[in-house]
Amino acid sequence: MISVHANMVSTSFSLFTIFIVSLSKSVFTSARTTGKQLTGFSSDLIHRDSVNSPLFNPSLSHHDRFRASVHRSHTRFNILRRAILSTGKTSRASFQFGLASSNFEYLMTIQVGTPSQSIVAIIDTGSDVVWTNCWSYRKSYKQDAHVFYPKNSSTFHGLECNSGSCNLLNAPERNCSKENDSCRYKLWYGDGSVVYGLLANETFAFNTSDGQHIKVPEVIFGCSDISNVTFDDKQTAGIIGLGQGPLSLVSQLGPLLSYKFSYCFAPYTTNGASGKLNFGSNALFSGPHVSSTPLIKTPLLPSTFFVVQFSGIKVGDLELEPHGSNIILDSGTTLTYLDRKLVQPILERVKNMIHLQIVKDPNFDLCFKTDLNNSKVEYPDIILTLGTVKIKLGPEKAFVNWEDDKRCLNIVTSTTGFQILGNLAQQELHVGYDLQEQRVYFASTDCTRL
Repeated sequence: MISVHANMVSTSFSLFTIFIVSLSKSVFTSARTTGKQLTGFSSDLIHRDSVNSPLFNPSLSHHDRFRASVHRSHTRFNILRRAILSTGKTSRASFQFGLASSNFEYLMTIQVGTPSQSIVAIIDTGSDVVWTNCWSYRKSYKQDAHVFYPKNSSTFHGLECNSGSCNLLNAPERNCSKENDSCRYKLWYGDGSVVYGLLANETFAFNTSDGQHIKVPEVIFGCSDISNVTFDDKQTAGIIGLGQGPLSLVSQLGPLLSYKFSYCFAPYTTNGASGKLNFGSNALFSGPHVSSTPLIKTPLLPSTFFVVQFSGIKVGDLELEPHGSNIILDSGTTLTYLDRKLVQPILERVKNMIHLQIVKDPNFDLCFKTDLNNSKVEYPDIILTLGTVKIKLGPEKAFVNWEDDKRCLNIVTSTTGFQILGNLAQQELHVGYDLQEQRVYFASTDCTRL
């Protein structure tokens, strides 16, 4: 899901400052009990189509899975585009720029509560909220999901309406009443989904890639007990928001881990590997092959998104330099979407470079007919310039095997200028975010070796 929170007023900012100082103290206290001061950690990511995923269906072929991924990508993009174009600035604070929970790609396992309860959650760089399905007398789900049982946890603490943490929600999201002082929320999503719940503090734990078990107390999360959201399976039960809002996991861990995180997406067909999610000192911010560029803010896009300037694209001898163009880096969209003014000349140049029969497909702008006789055809690299950083999309990322006899360009048209760099283009690319410095870092990496 993708959510957005409007910029906080000065009062909310002060409350957030008080909150992060308190969280910092509690986390450092917890870290000392292990004899170490925690500065960073890494957790495994699971692509939904990986053999390690609870959604993995062995009866489906690779083409079946990829076809579904492309359809989810188009759905996610179109809902985002419509929501952003149709929602004015004044109402953005009361609206979650999200979509159906089936439109996600990466998962991680977290431990919630004391004793811990295992939850498989969606990770989303476009969401500001951390929440899980919770059991209560209010329960209203369309699924027999794995849910969190707050009554079984000794560290669960519901928050009150007058708490500083509750005020980090936008006013329209707070669902408080005079009869009930609990900090309840109501979140609307772009596909019509609605999530109600109680904002609470709870201990979260993470199983790290090197075998550690790291506990973080007093994480603010949503305990959702009424929802019309339907996950695709009976094990996925929450959202881990990694956006720039104050309630995202990155912001909450920020006092301890320097507001830094990174991810590295491996091709999910590689021995079940899916990648890593890194926080603090484990994230990418230095090295001989690391490049960086500023994140930017624009009133045309929600502030939760990670946005960079889109400075250029190169295919063969064709170089295009769009002016005033921006692009969102998104973990939940598979394909890459660019403005049609850029896509049309790219299509013509690629057609002139690849001498194969062109075949039509409603999901792509350009596809070629392939078979064993033309397996040695060379497909060109595509170079994207993000800010000042050049990102090479080799043939394996620039072109996708859509069917046994069809290979298609992994860049499709956005008719409104709303642009997204999808996760397929980000595979084998270590991408790091520094929320304090407002910079993003890139390095080509074999993500299976992290």
